[in-house]
Amino acid sequence: MATWYEDYLHAWNERDAERVASFFAEEFAFEDVALGHTLATRAEMRASAVSMFEQMGDMRLGYVGGHEFGDRYYYEWTMEPMGGRGVSVGQRRDGLVIHNRDYWCMPTAQ
Repeated sequence: MATWYEDYLHAWNERDAERVASFFAEEFAFEDVALGHTLATRAEMRASAVSMFEQMGDMRLGYVGGHEFGDRYYYEWTMEPMGGRGVSVGQRRDGLVIHNRDYWCMPTAQ
């Protein structure tokens, strides 16, 4: 059985900004820690998703695993084909994200 987070990643991979935004409450706190980027509304999330789609090229987000503790969660994911790795940490209310922080990095050349 797929988790809601796998469905969320699928929306990113399908380049569906409306569906990406639908996982969030009308107002929320989202932070991309690596980029220092914050969002607070569904409209901002929609616009950010469209911008990211333009930058992502053929990048796909992969589900690794995670866990939920009541209304709080963490999920690990990958960015392919670049080999990036990340984790999302957050909280949901009534099935919608109200707080989320994404921590991620790209591999460095060896």
